[in-house]
Order: sequence, then structure tokens, then C-alpha cells
Amino acid sequence: MTVKIKKRFSLLLLTFVFLVSLLSGCTSQTSEPAADSPSSKSEADSSKPTVKILASYGEITFDGLLERAASIVYGEISRIQPAQERYITPDKTQVYTPIKITPIETLKGDPGPTLLYNRLGGEYEGVLYQVEGQELSFQEGDRIFIFMGKYDSDLGPTSISIEHDGMLTVWDEKGVNTMEMPTQEYIAKVKAALAEKGLQ
Repeated sequence: MTVKIKKRFSLLLLTFVFLVSLLSGCTSQTSEPAADSPSSKSEADSSKPTVKILASYGEITFDGLLERAASIVYGEISRIQPAQERYITPDKTQVYTPIKITPIETLKGDPGPTLLYNRLGGEYEGVLYQVEGQELSFQEGDRIFIFMGKYDSDLGPTSISIEHDGMLTVWDEKGVNTMEMPTQEYIAKVKAALAEKGLQ
């Protein structure tokens, strides 16, 4: 009887030692910076394979944005969802990132309490897909001004601006050069132009 108890005790002791060594191995692996931490994110991103997406929008003037936009919104990014892939033809796919925007002010259209913006590109299955010439980087909490197309996408690089310190980087009337403008001043400009054209 005593021999059986000793054998069981030895077996339990060996199991305990094995589990402790296994767990200590796991904790030593987690001592590296987390993948989502700001310090390691840029290093991780730079090491990932990147695919450049060529998107041809053409030059869109300020008047063109007003007319073509299904909705025009100044709002805050409430959620950036993981990138997804969709078929655009039977043999061609497209990667996009769904971004939820809570409107602060709606200037055209009726997007409701949440606007879904499908941003072309994103990180999908370890590969970064980036639109050539569109370097904007979005974060949850960013405030943006956007001219949205009918299919929940933007109308090109001239149709979206991120607010920094109460200022927007917007495009001139011809859609060629950028300039800084206070957010409220730009909102007033867009409202006045929409009213003049009867597009509200």
C-alpha cells in the first residue's frame, strides 16, 4: 500500500514539474513587446510584404465632389474592422477595410447614426495592401471629413481629410493642390456651395 502511495506521489510530482517547466517556457515567450504596441507595430509593418494597388480616380474638382457624393459627413471614426477580401470579377479580388464613422454633422444625404466607409486596402492574411498615392492612416477616434460615393467608398484622394488640431488638409477648387483650412470654415464653405447648387 505504501509503495503504491509513493508511486502516485512520484507521478504527481513529475507531472507538476513538467507543467511548471511548460508554463515557464510560455511566459518567457510573452516577455517580448506585444504585437499591437506602438513601438513594435511599425517594425512589424515594415517587415510585412506589401502589395501596391493602382487606383485611377482622375482629378475631381470641388464641384464634382459636391455633385457625385451620395453623402457628405464630418464625423468620428468609431471602429476600424479587420480587412476583408471580396470578388469584383470571377478571377479578381479586392482587399478593403470597413471603417465605421459616427456622424457629427451631415451636410448631404442621410447616412443614419453610423456610416460605413469601405476603405480600399488594408492588412489581409499578413500582407499589406496600399493604394498608390494615398498615404492617410486612420485611427479610432480620428475626426474626418468625407465625400462618400454610392457604394460606401470614397471618391478618391481629394474626397477625404483627417482633422488635426481643428484643421483639415483639403484640395483646391480644381482638385490639384492641397491647403490647410479650419474645419468649421470648410464645413461652412461646403454648406454654402451645396445650397447654391440645390444639392442639400
